[in-house]
Amino acid sequence: MSERDEYIRIPKPPRIVWQGAALFLSSVILGAGITSCVKNAESSQGPSPKPSPTLPSETLNPVESPIVIPTQSQDATAQPTEPISINGEIRPVLDEESNLSLQEYGLNWTPDGHITYFTMPDGSKRYFISANVSTWMIETSGQKSLKDYILAGELNQSSIREVIVPTGNFSDSNDYKNGYVGLASVVQIEKETNPMHLIATAHCEQRINSAGSDSFSATVALFESFDGGLSWEDKGPIIRGRNQQPPGDRISGAGQPAAIIKDGYLYIQYIEWATGADQIYSAKMQILENGTLGPIENIEDESGQLKPVLSIPNGGGYAALPSLSYNEGLGKFLAIIETGEGFAYSTSSDLENWDPEKYVLKYSDYNSAPRWQNLSAGQRFITYPTFLSENKPTDQITGIYGELYFATRAFGDNSHNLTSIDLNFNGS
Repeated sequence: MSERDEYIRIPKPPRIVWQGAALFLSSVILGAGITSCVKNAESSQGPSPKPSPTLPSETLNPVESPIVIPTQSQDATAQPTEPISINGEIRPVLDEESNLSLQEYGLNWTPDGHITYFTMPDGSKRYFISANVSTWMIETSGQKSLKDYILAGELNQSSIREVIVPTGNFSDSNDYKNGYVGLASVVQIEKETNPMHLIATAHCEQRINSAGSDSFSATVALFESFDGGLSWEDKGPIIRGRNQQPPGDRISGAGQPAAIIKDGYLYIQYIEWATGADQIYSAKMQILENGTLGPIENIEDESGQLKPVLSIPNGGGYAALPSLSYNEGLGKFLAIIETGEGFAYSTSSDLENWDPEKYVLKYSDYNSAPRWQNLSAGQRFITYPTFLSENKPTDQITGIYGELYFATRAFGDNSHNLTSIDLNFNGS
């Protein structure tokens, strides 16, 4: 593989092998009933027979779109004390004291993808966050942001639990989630009539063993829950990518999905590890009246070829890791993505045609690097962006003001950890 190929493939950082004492400590901290998430290194998924993209009719009930797009922009989010303009003239400040590490609960390498949440009927919130090699659920009362709960030390063994784990079956060449499974977007498929019914898209990886490695086969899969995310049923792969290869010496397949419901469709943005620079593509699945999801429909160009829906900003090198929402303040859909230079954002009226990207955060402003680059003394990497306005009922809706969560790792640290900055889209 050429040096250029290494640059554009943005491999994920290796994970630590969690064994022995770490497993015991995690189980003690989290208490009975919560499965320890401390697994062996980050894993992957691999090629399996391609299933029918249509879910069985008995798996989904009739649905209503959970997002009502307003005709006029409305945003009740309170303005932060020090609003941050992202017009390129004022940059957010990365406060070292705002490190939101969850390591004391046994969660390392977090977040490892998009953070997603929904609001329960009683007003409490359930967040789903990937850590180590699996998916964890964090439940709060919903009265303040996840950041504030962490900083206040108000999480405990009853509010954090591991909900999906990889199979660890490295001998099965058809096991597409044998080493890693991370829910990336959770949507209430029947918000009004059955709010506990959830559909989630997940980034899954197949690897050949448990050792931390950047050689995996990625798959976008679908999961379903009828109890608000306490338990999940694997509905199988839905996007494998055009050039998925067995795990071994490179990354291949499709992954890092973000999903949102619009006009009776579940839209999914994802990236492919194929030839050329990593880019973001899109597909959709119709939500049918009889309660099934229709087959995957790719967003294509006039010649019938897959087309990137978000371009790579000049000098960006790649586009990946979309954080997708409908922004009520902007009156458009909003995507925040990672590139080789930092986090950029774009807006769209239809999820298929997007405005030119602008940067909201550049690594150079923080003596930082993209996550695939080796760090030097005094340097950090910044990765995995998620923009949330947590006075909204779900991560699918955002406002002018919100929290940009992401992962950061400083030189010498043995794990990347959650942190955040306030963002203000006024004047952008």
